[in-house]
Order: sequence, then C-alpha cells, then structure tokens
Amino acid sequence: MLNLLLPVVISLPLASAQGWDDFSNNLATDLAPFLSLFGEQVTKQYLSESTTYLDYFIFAMAPMGILTALVSAIRVCGSPALRAFIGRAQEGSGHAEAELCSSTSRDVCELYHNGGITRVFGRPKILEVVYDPALKNYGAGIYTFHDYVEKSENWHCKKRREPDHDVLAPQEAFSPNLSLNIGIKKRHPAVFWIVATAGLVLQCGVLVFASIATYYLRWGTNDSPTEPYACPLVIIGTLLVSGGMFICAFLVGESTDEEVWYKKPEAEDAPDGEVRSKTEKDESSIFWLQPGGQTIGDQTFDAFACADTSELMGGVSQYTISRKRDVPESNKYVVWLAVGITVSGFVLQFTGLRAVHAAVAVAQLGTVMIMSLARAFLRMQRLDPKANALAGYPNQQTIHGHELDWLALRIGQELAGSRPNTPILTDNVALQSTSPAMHLAWTFNSAQYRGTGITWNRHTEGNPGFEIMRLRTRLADLTTSGWGLQKASELFDDEMVNGRHAARQLGSAMWSAITMVYNKSAKVHEAWRQIDELNWTFQCQVSGPARDVARTHMASIQTTSIQLESVLGLWTWALNPDPVMLGKRYHIIPAHKRTEQRQFPWVKAVNDFRLWHTLGSSRFVHDYLAQCDNLEQANPNTVWKVEDDNSLSGGDLFPVRPDDYNATSPWNYRRLWGWYGTKYPGVGPQTLRLAAIELEGSLLSSSVHEVFGTFVSSILKVVQDIGTVDIALKETEGFYLKNHLVTSLAETFTDNQLGSENDAFLCILTALLPRMKGSPPKCAVDAAIKNVARHKRRGQLEEAESVLKWALEKSCWSEKLIDKPVAALAELYRHALREPETRQFGLDGIEWLHGEAGSLYGSTKDMIIAYTEVAHRYIPRPRIHDRGKLLAAIEAKDLVTALVELTHLELVRGEAEQTIEALLQAAGHGWPDIVSGLLELSPDLERQHADKWHRTSLPNAIQSKSAATVNVLLQCGVVPDAMDIALASRTENIHVLETLLGVTNTCIDYNPLLLAVHANCVAIAERLLDEGADINARDSTESTPLHIAAAAGYVKMVKMLLHKGAEVDLVNMDHSTPLHCAGLKSQMAEWAYNVSKKGKDIYQNAQEKAPPDDDAPTAPGTSGEEKSAAIARILIDHGARTDSINRYGHTPLQSAADNSNEPLAEILLDKGADVNMVTEPDGTALHVAVNRNYSGMVRLLLDQGADLQVVDSRGDTPLSLASKGHDYICDMIKDKEAELQSSAH
Repeated sequence: MLNLLLPVVISLPLASAQGWDDFSNNLATDLAPFLSLFGEQVTKQYLSESTTYLDYFIFAMAPMGILTALVSAIRVCGSPALRAFIGRAQEGSGHAEAELCSSTSRDVCELYHNGGITRVFGRPKILEVVYDPALKNYGAGIYTFHDYVEKSENWHCKKRREPDHDVLAPQEAFSPNLSLNIGIKKRHPAVFWIVATAGLVLQCGVLVFASIATYYLRWGTNDSPTEPYACPLVIIGTLLVSGGMFICAFLVGESTDEEVWYKKPEAEDAPDGEVRSKTEKDESSIFWLQPGGQTIGDQTFDAFACADTSELMGGVSQYTISRKRDVPESNKYVVWLAVGITVSGFVLQFTGLRAVHAAVAVAQLGTVMIMSLARAFLRMQRLDPKANALAGYPNQQTIHGHELDWLALRIGQELAGSRPNTPILTDNVALQSTSPAMHLAWTFNSAQYRGTGITWNRHTEGNPGFEIMRLRTRLADLTTSGWGLQKASELFDDEMVNGRHAARQLGSAMWSAITMVYNKSAKVHEAWRQIDELNWTFQCQVSGPARDVARTHMASIQTTSIQLESVLGLWTWALNPDPVMLGKRYHIIPAHKRTEQRQFPWVKAVNDFRLWHTLGSSRFVHDYLAQCDNLEQANPNTVWKVEDDNSLSGGDLFPVRPDDYNATSPWNYRRLWGWYGTKYPGVGPQTLRLAAIELEGSLLSSSVHEVFGTFVSSILKVVQDIGTVDIALKETEGFYLKNHLVTSLAETFTDNQLGSENDAFLCILTALLPRMKGSPPKCAVDAAIKNVARHKRRGQLEEAESVLKWALEKSCWSEKLIDKPVAALAELYRHALREPETRQFGLDGIEWLHGEAGSLYGSTKDMIIAYTEVAHRYIPRPRIHDRGKLLAAIEAKDLVTALVELTHLELVRGEAEQTIEALLQAAGHGWPDIVSGLLELSPDLERQHADKWHRTSLPNAIQSKSAATVNVLLQCGVVPDAMDIALASRTENIHVLETLLGVTNTCIDYNPLLLAVHANCVAIAERLLDEGADINARDSTESTPLHIAAAAGYVKMVKMLLHKGAEVDLVNMDHSTPLHCAGLKSQMAEWAYNVSKKGKDIYQNAQEKAPPDDDAPTAPGTSGEEKSAAIARILIDHGARTDSINRYGHTPLQSAADNSNEPLAEILLDKGADVNMVTEPDGTALHVAVNRNYSGMVRLLLDQGADLQVVDSRGDTPLSLASKGHDYICDMIKDKEAELQSSAH
C-alpha cells in the first residue's frame, strides 16, 4: 500500500500549504452533513449484526459514527449516570436491544415486512420449525429447532454458553433470529478476513503516510514547519480511537450470547431406534411462518413463509441463535474506559490532524469512506422479497388465519404424490381464476362410507390425508399454549388462526355429546360399554391442481381441540379460494329411509323435521334433484349449479367441475351441507331428490355444524335406542316430539356457542332421523298412545283426545300409520261411554270418527264401523259382573258384541281367575282392544294367571301374529322366554319377534336380519333373506350375521347363511373372521354379550332367550366346543382361510389355543392350519398355550409337530416361556425334546 501512496504523494503539485488547508477544510465541511445524516443508522445496523471478534475489529478500523458507537455502548452496558448523561435515563433495555443487539427475546422479535427483516419491540408471533421426514414417527416429523437437534445428530454446536439454570422456563422462550439466518446472505469467511486485512493496511498506511509527510517530506502547514507533537498525536489518537471503538463494539456484541449450529455433511444415527445411514441424503427443511395481520405499534405486518430449501434460499448450513445476556457489573467500568479512551483518542487525533499536513486528514477521510463501503458490502445481500412464498396472494386477507394450513399442505405436497409450486400471481392474473383450487386441498367428507365412524381401533395407515392432518395437528400443538404461562412468539393467539376458537368449542361439544350418549337415557350396545378409548374415523380427500380426480383417504381423531382445529382449518382453507363459494349455502333435510318416493317426498321430510322443531319459520325450503355422477360428489366440497332458483321447486342441480365456472353465466351456484344424513343409494350415477333449507352464518360456522353433525351421526353407531320419545306442548307452536338425548345434545350445541337452537336441531335431526327404525310420524303415534294412557288414568280425556288427533294429523292419514291412532281414539271414546259424565264426549267422538271413515278403506274403516255400532248398541245400565256374555262373544269371534259387553263389565277383585279364559281367547284372536280392556279392569289378571297356571297369554298372542296384542301383554309385565322366541320363529312373523325383544321405533340402525340371527330364528332369517335382506349386513361392531352365528354356536344358522351366499372371510372391527369367532368367547365375543348393569342390549337379550340349536351336537360337558368344531369344519369347507390374523395378532388356531378349545384346534390342524405360523406379539400357537398354562392344548400341539425352537417377539422359545412358572408344561416340553433327539439318532 505504501508503494502505491508514495508516487502519488511525490507527484502532487507543489501547492502552497494554504491551498491544501482550504481544500481539506472545505472537503470536511461538505462531508459533515453526510456523516451526520447517515453515520448513526449505518453504525447501529452494523453493531446489531456483529457477533464475532472479526466483526468488532473491522468496525474499529477507520470507524464512522464514533459518537453513535459510544452512545450505543452506554445504552447497552452503561451505568444509570452515563445513560442519564446521554438522555437515556428512562429507556428500557428492550428498546436498546431492538436497535443495537442481534438477539431476540420475549420483548424483541424480528418480523418480515415489505421485503425485509424488521426488528420490533413487542411480542409478535412467528413460528420456526424443522421438518424431517426421516423422524416422522414422533411429532409427524415437525420439531422446533431445539427439539430437533436433540432428536437428530445432523447438527453440531460450535459455540454454546452454558445456561444459568438446568431448565429453560417456557416463559423465557425466544423468537427466531431471522436476520442472522435468512435476512442476510452470509459471505464466505475469507471475505471478512480480506476486509479486516485491508482495513488494517489502510489504517496503518495512513499513520505511515503521516510519519513520512512529517519527518521525511517535512510538509508543514501555513508555510511553517509541522509542530513536533502533531504526528505523535495522530498516531496515538488513531490507535486510541480504534481501540475505543473495538471496545464499544465488543460491549454491544458480547451483550448477547450466540449459539452457532453447523449442519454436518453426513447424517448420523438418529435416536429412538430411527437409524439414518450416513450416506442417506438429508431431507430436513427449516420453515419460518409469520401470521399476517399483526399490528405492532403503527405497523401492520403481512403473512410471511419461507423455507431454507427453496430455490432462492439454497439451504441453511449454519444456524445462529442469539440471546440477550445479563450485563456483568464489570462492563459498567469497561464502558467508562471505552468512553475515556475514545474521547481522549478523538481529541488527540483531531488535534494532530489539524497540526499535520492536510493531505493526512484527506487520507484518513478516504480510509473512513472506503471502510464504510466495505462494511456495507459485507452485509449488502439481503433476503429476496420473492423468497416469501405467500407473496403470490394479491389479497393478503385470503391467507390470514390459514398460514398453518398452508404450511401443512406445503410440507405434505410430496405425501400427496405431487409438489405443485405455490402460484406467484402476476398483474394480469386475477384472483377469480378459472381453477377453483390454487393450491393442494385437504377436504373433509361428511358422506357416510363403510368403515367410517366411531371405532375402538386407532387408525395408523400412512395415507396422504391422514399424514397431512398429522402435520397440521402438530403445527397446532406447537402454536397452542398448554402451560398456562406467559406467551412465547410461537404461541399464536386464537384470532390469528382460523377455526381455533371454534375448534375448542366444537371439541367441548363433542366430548359432552359422547358423554351424554353413555350417561343419559340412550341405550348403548353392550359391546361399546367395555371400551376404554374411542376413535372417530372419517373420510377426507386430497387433491391438487395436477389432478382432476381427488383421491379418498381415511383419517381418525380422538376429538381433541387441536385435531379439530386441523380439520376445520384445512377444510375451510380448501374451500376459501373457490370463487363459487360466495354463492348461497343450503342444508339438506334428508327424507326418512322408509318414506315412499311419491311426488314431493321432500314435503314429508320437512314435516318430519317439524315434528321435532320448527326449523325457523322464515327459512326458505327448496326441492332439488341432484344429478350425482358418483359417491365422491355427495359431500359439501362439491359445488352445484342450478339455473332457476326463484321457486320452491328448486330445479335440477349439476356438479360444477373446475373448468365449468364462468362469472357471467346464468347459473346460480350452491353448496349443499348435511350429507351425513343422506345415504348414497348405490353405485354409479344417481338422481337424488333433496329438500334444502337456506343457511345463515359464515363458511366456518357451516363447517363446524357439518363436523358436529357427522360426529353425532358416527356416535349413533354405539346407540341401540335413543330412549323414550315424549310429546311436549308449546303455546305458540303446539305439540312437538321431545327426547331427552336429543334435547341434551341440542343444549350442548347451544351452550358451547356453536350456533342457534335452530342450527342445533338441524344438525342433530339430520343425523338422527334417517337412522331411526321408525319415521317421526310413527314415533309421534307411539308417544301419543303412551300419553293417552297417562291422561286416561288421570281422567284427562280431552287432553288425550287432543294428543291423538295431533298424531293422526301428523300421520297424514297414511294407510300404514293410521291404524294405531284411530284404534286409540276409538278405544278412548269407548272408555268414555262407561261414565255418565263423559258419555256424551264418547258418543261425539265416535260420531266424528264415523264421519272420517268415508275417506278411509280397509281394516281402519272396518274398525271405525265396529266402534260406531258399539256406540249405537250401547245402552247405559248398571255394571254387571257376569263374564258369560263376554266370553260367549269372544268364542263366537263377535268383536262388536265383545266390546259392548266389555264396556258394561265390572270385575270384582278376587274373581279375576274367572275371566282368564276370556283373556286367553282374546289374545288368541289377536284382539288388543279386548286384552287391553280386560287388563285395565284388572291389572293383576295376567300375573295371577301366570302364578296359578304357570303360563301366560303370550303364546296365544304370538300365534295370532298380532304384534299389538303381544305389546299389550308385555306392557303389563309379561316376560318372554326361549320358548316364546322359538314359537315366534315358527310363525315367521318378524314384527312379533321385534315386539317380544323390545325393538321400538326409536332403535338406531336396526336390522331385522341381525335380530333374527341373534335370536337363532332360522325360519325368520331365511324369509328375510328371500325378501332381499343384505346377507352381509353389519352391526355396530362391523360383525356380519355369519360372525354372530359362528360366535354363538348356531350350527343350523351358519349352514343356512352359507347356503344363501354369505361371504366367509369378511372381518369385523377386530379384523376377526367368522372362523376366529367360531364358538369362541374370546376377545370379541366375551364382552360383546356381557350383561350390563344399566340394562340389556336387545341383541344380547335375544341371544340369551334364543331357542336351542337342535342340529348341533349335544354331548354332555363338551357341546359348546363340539359346536365350535362343527362350525369351523363347515366354514373351512366353504373356503374360510386358516391363516387370517385379527387385531390381537392371532390366527384361528392361536385363538383356539388362547381359549383351550381342543376340538376346534384339532379341526383346524386337520384342515391344514400351520401349527408353526409366527405372529406378533405372541409367536406360535404353542407359545400362546404355554403362556396360558393349558397343558392339554400344549400336548395336542406337540403331537402335531410344533417347532420347539421358534421364538416370539420377546425372544422366548416355548421352553423358556414354560420355565417361568409352568413346571408341568416345562417337563412336557423337555420330554418332547428328548424324544425328538432320540428319534433323530
């Protein structure tokens, strides 16, 4: 450098000293504003980004902004006196940290703003995570950086200050350092060394030049020699200034503690058994996510997302964490030293520069400018604005609240089979693109698929839909506070995440709903009362711009709020970019499954709903014909178009495809919700007739209602019967149906602020009504008849009449529903004839019925005519006790005369046995009115009959095939037994069987075939199959009729089902086949038929009362095992596999060993079952038998050649397992080993 300066100096014109002085003074005068304007900010920026001694040294060489450096050191480390001196006595440490330090803390954070990184004072929110697909078994592969370096050894720390405490408290968590990691593109370390060397050479060169100019060239000032003190002062002052600036930079820089992590070039073994090869490519990525819409001070920050593996970033190989340190007490004295050195040095330097030749001052100024440019050059390359992956959304409101959803889908793009880039929209691309999906979409599907709903199995299949939901759930977990302590930067507020607050409310409602189902009046299937954990499985779809057809996947949750947040967030984000979602939304009102498909069935559906609730009088109902191409379209994710939407008739709906949308088209666009209550009728294109009611509220609220309704529909799987349906009265709305469970669910809905009461009933009834055995009008009729009985006992005949007429009106005078209310009304009026005070009421009522009979036909009309004749023939007279006329009329099958005599009859207590014959014959004729009338007069009549004669009237009623008569007797306390069930089976009347076993119209998902199989009614089951019943129908445990018959040991039923074509290898929820269940009271069967303390399941009740299977072997003491062996033989002969494995890891042979069923094991081995088949976790059948200490089974398996050297999952052989306390079996195995060894020799 000196070689370059000397020729320049020598070649200078020999100008006068006065000229040099004028030039230098003018130059300094012109640069003074520049230094004053820019020196402060340049100095602050450099100091805030300095973390190494090399940075401090570069700053000390020819420094700019000396005063700013001094003030900065005082602000960071100075004593109160010094801070007061510079006017910063009341300044908090956070402001100084935000301006001058590289650290982040709970008070200082770095955010992305307008293309750059901004340090702000406050507590904004920003998330930093690492995703590594190789470590996804825990946390879905998403970790904070600190957790990740604990899990993986791909990073190592170069500099790490030991913490003051063993555990970093959650409230001390810091926010990410964006500036140090992505805000500044790091130069190669050699560049810093070059700049430092250049700075040292330049600064030393100035001092050397000052010495040469003074002592060699003898340049003076103002035509006089240079003062002797000038050059030494320049040298000493410059050295002091540089030293002082180094100390100032050191004080500011060392006020923070940095951990610098470096990525290893090769991955090492991961913990917890997840081993990564050293040659395996590292696929981890660091993501930064900033929720949009945050306001800090007077600034609003947009959404920001960045990945270190993006094309613009190129990967982060060095990761820096900077924390603020507590200032040591000694630093306060060092600040005084820095101030003293710097001030004295500046004074000496200034004095010396004024005394030496002006060329030296110009050289020093040039050096300062060069080093200032060099320092700026070191950190001039900043974050590219295009690195923000969310910059492609011109309307930032679109992404606000969905940043976590976007990130989950961004990470999950590879899982879904494609990796479409996030669109960067240009100025000529409008938001309303013709493609409704601008990104990968995860959608919830509320349609009912087989295999979805409540289950006791955890879903572990790694399909894309499930994995994306896991990713989103993990992100929700990381951004949700579970500590209840002070918030950190990654804990997003509820308003920052779309659906978070709603998910919390939804989770509470769902938890309350399942609790109510188990604890309220609903009757739960016994199989579900023994379960410790319930999981909810549903269908979801993953689709993207690269695929036209969405793939369907299955996911499951345990109804926690963060999982529900994932569902709501991902789903609403998938629907948000769709421009047609701005159209109106409607909720489907499904017609009952038994509603006849005549004209306007939707009217009946709406009326059915309004039996329970008004649905809001202002709601506008439409009738639509939806043209579905396939089941995939039967969900809320499909947008429909309809041309005419101005009338009740609605019109035809057609699904909108991505390329169909046209903003100028005449079509009206609709989205339909409530598909969980509508079952797709078959395979392929279908036309569905739908009633739809217009919805109010937001897209999020509709999604919440859909999820809650789908969940309610799913938990109905565990419900056998919703319990009693009653009739209530509202002054403004009249009578309506009421059920304790429905009311409780509606209250849960509203109490958790999910919506209004109308919304609650709309969700719940949509799920409930299609699943009930009887339609709402049938339930209304049944409830009305029960109400009438109470009113009659209280003498409230007019109230009873009002209820029955209401039920009659709601039945719409349907031929299938009118019999019961008409009969009840007729009997009510006949009952009124008995008392003088109510006789006219009865006569008027019968006359009214007679007037209505003209529009009726069949048995109902005959009934009204009969009661009209009773009213005409009835002559008021004193009550009689003679049962002869009544009995004679019954024997003659003269119903009218019998009713007249019954009206006059007065029974005397103690003489009831004389009327028993009349009761028996009336039951045999199937006359419920006569039976009911006799039992009203003498409630103990049937009990006295049973006590004396050890029989009841029930067999007579069963043989009459009158379910109404059977029901009357059951209401009086008659209990059916196995003989009654067998008699009902021979009559082949399913309605009688249902009545005997307590099946009501409020049963859920009732299947008569399953009931007949449980009750071992082969004749009824066969007739139902002949009438089209599904032979592979499923119960709540996904068991088929063949599973049930095999588990119960019904040999004849099994033969019949197989003959009719039952599939032999279908699996139930335990993945057990009928062969697993053959006669076994094993894992599935043990609790499936237990008696609950809270009441019996109708199916379990049918099982207990089932008649014996006469075709099965009945050897004393072994009939059960022989039945199972016979059933196993039949199943295998029909193609059943012997190597299928259930969820307990058992084959049929292992299940037989587990239950010590030797006859079954013999059949299985005889039919080719592999005695040495190894499964997890129990090993072979021999392992199972040894572990259960079943010596007989062990002997059988040893005789069949069981391998004694096979080990189970714990490394035990049968012998080592037997040595753990099973001495007899241990000796047996040793003897077998000795026998094998001797035979080998």
